[in-house]
Amino acid sequence: STQGVSSAASDVYKRQSIDFTGKKSGRGAYLCKNESCLKKARKSGAVSRALSCEIAPEIYDELEKEIRAYEAEAANE
Repeated sequence: STQGVSSAASDVYKRQSIDFTGKKSGRGAYLCKNESCLKKARKSGAVSRALSCEIAPEIYDELEKEIRAYEAEAANE
């Protein structure tokens, strides 16, 4: 199950996006939906290495927003 997982993707045209479904074509890098996990991945460059390209800051910002929303929702359950 990929519940609790986000994915950043890069297609053949080097367009970067976030794939919440895990079904987009192209290379993908899975991240747990945890803010500390994202910070560690960003600092170490793990996502850039997995996708073989630099990740735009906007992608990290969008991932951070999505993870914060997920954590807030999980805290309310």
